[in-house]
Amino acid sequence: MRGSHAHTGQRLTASLLLFAVATPVVAWPKVPLPPGATGEAVSRHMLYNGVPMRASRISAPLELDEVVEFYRAQWGGDVVVDRINGKTIVGHLEGKHYVTVELTGMGSRSEGTIGIMELPDKPVDADLGKGFDKPANTEVISDIRYLDSGGARTIVMRNRLTPYVNMRYYVQRMPVHGWNLERNPERCLASSSDCVVNFTGSGDAKLSLALTREQPPDTSIVVNIE
Repeated sequence: MRGSHAHTGQRLTASLLLFAVATPVVAWPKVPLPPGATGEAVSRHMLYNGVPMRASRISAPLELDEVVEFYRAQWGGDVVVDRINGKTIVGHLEGKHYVTVELTGMGSRSEGTIGIMELPDKPVDADLGKGFDKPANTEVISDIRYLDSGGARTIVMRNRLTPYVNMRYYVQRMPVHGWNLERNPERCLASSSDCVVNFTGSGDAKLSLALTREQPPDTSIVVNIE
């Protein structure tokens, strides 16, 4: 009997190895950099709203329009260029991946982020903002988990409360979840359009909240957990 079990285990192992070899692995595309540009990896294993993604920083000694034209030339004009909130975003579909180059012009230089997203075969139910406290009627815009950086996470939300009211909510609620206020938020007043609140957790854990009044009555909430 023991010999039979051993042979069965060997056949199962061989079958799994054959399946692994036969299953195609879609390689992540390599994004070219403009002449003189430098790149730095941010994360090679992250989830953006539940979808696998990679991200890196880019710095180029070129004006913004020059960088855009570089990518137009590289990708044969098969690009989409959007300008949102002062940033220029170049998008390009490559196989099962969608590449975005988000740029900010700084005179004769350009800085930005390159993101590569693996497009899912079916809709992903990511349950955005799961486990993080938020006021009623708060919309979660994005939820990014950096899987190669421990428990690092960035959550972007939006509601119609003022930055001050949001601040008071989190100052009262976060200690319940083990987060202690690090900086006295006295400068966050009822009239403030921007507030930043910091908390510390167990070990070296840190959490920051950036609250910004956008187009009234909306306030954006950016949560960074390290």
